[in-house]
Amino acid sequence: MSSEFTRRPSARQQAEYLSNILDSTLPLEVRKHYERILAVHRLLPDGYQSSLPDADQPPPLVPGARRILTTERDPDLDKIPAWGELVADRIADVEQEDIRWLWPLRIPQGKLSVIAGDMGLGKSQLATEMAAVVSTGGCWPDCPGQPVEKGSVIYMAAEDDLADTIAPRLTKAGCDPKMVYNAVTIRRRDGTVLPFSITRDIQPLADKLEQLGDVKLLIIDPVLDYLVGVNDHKDAEVRHALNPLKVLASHYKVAIVIIHHLNKTGGLKALYRAGGAGAFLQVGRMNWLLSEHPFDDDQRTLTWLKVNIAKRTPGLCFRLEDNGIEWDPDTVEWSADDVLRMIYERKYRDSTDGRRGPRAGKCKEVIGQITKLLKDGPMRARDVKRAIVNDAKSASQTYYNGRDKMLELGRLETYREGGVEWLRLPAGVRPQLDLGFTNGDGKAGENGAH
Repeated sequence: MSSEFTRRPSARQQAEYLSNILDSTLPLEVRKHYERILAVHRLLPDGYQSSLPDADQPPPLVPGARRILTTERDPDLDKIPAWGELVADRIADVEQEDIRWLWPLRIPQGKLSVIAGDMGLGKSQLATEMAAVVSTGGCWPDCPGQPVEKGSVIYMAAEDDLADTIAPRLTKAGCDPKMVYNAVTIRRRDGTVLPFSITRDIQPLADKLEQLGDVKLLIIDPVLDYLVGVNDHKDAEVRHALNPLKVLASHYKVAIVIIHHLNKTGGLKALYRAGGAGAFLQVGRMNWLLSEHPFDDDQRTLTWLKVNIAKRTPGLCFRLEDNGIEWDPDTVEWSADDVLRMIYERKYRDSTDGRRGPRAGKCKEVIGQITKLLKDGPMRARDVKRAIVNDAKSASQTYYNGRDKMLELGRLETYREGGVEWLRLPAGVRPQLDLGFTNGDGKAGENGAH
């Protein structure tokens, strides 16, 4: 399929294409060309009678979508103005209900949750462990003696092979193979098979949930593999793509867990480490970071990243074994930010302890100089750089190294005002920074901050 079909047309192009397919004076093939583009992206108007042959048409979306997306109250459509009406539910008329949990205080039913982590740390193994608990009616590691309600699991795993990796991994985790379904493709009426796409195939997914009837958990691993035609760095496009999943989760009371990768920026603010747009974590109601353990290379930690509907729950630790996951009975009172900071500080100290040459010393010196310059208030970034590079005779790269390390540690903030970039110390940060550069007695070295 050409890029013209896979790339979502702009609002101006949509209007142009709609005008062209409705213009009866144009050749039929021209109208069909634009109609195909709009059909791929579900942009044809309601009730439009397509001139495309059945083989070129996506599966019908609008009727099923109306079944899912509309409320039980069906207003008198004739009374609605042509421009539509705002639906406003009076709070007094809302039947309130408690949040229901698949995994207490970690994974809610009827909502989206996100598990984010670097590659190779065990996100897929954790997903199969969750599938095993739900498919067998087992217990969560922090809730012994409290079996969950048994239900079916749909596991969308595209990165690994089903026969030699996914199925054996699920078997080792102890799942009920009759209750777990791997679903990554869509079969069309003409016999063609396409990869599943959240942006295109939400209706077939809804049909499968309706057909099975007892699905408790839907795992999408990883989510980026199923966002066809979506720019994952644009919040609006990501929200537009994931919002139907939210509706689906609420309608069928299924817990949807999205597996997501981290980016490679290396920062210490966990919210900014999720790959692509921030909307991935904004859409999720309970979001978790799976990371290496700060002090044990053989362990992994699962700590809260962003929670919207519950209190902050203690983190869990586990090891990856040949036969699955071995959970540590003890919990940890760490946030995702805490874990990333401790991992960074350990690795940074390890790297600098063995490198006491001029480069490490210069970086410490720049950190101290930046802190000293900003202790009385914000300064323009270019003035800070000029003071350090020109006046203190430090190399530009050394300045940027020191500045970037302060940003990663959360000890420096940057913002724009009046079209100019400014730097400042965050509120509550002491002028003297403890960045692991010590003389062994707990005091800053001679090139540290003063």
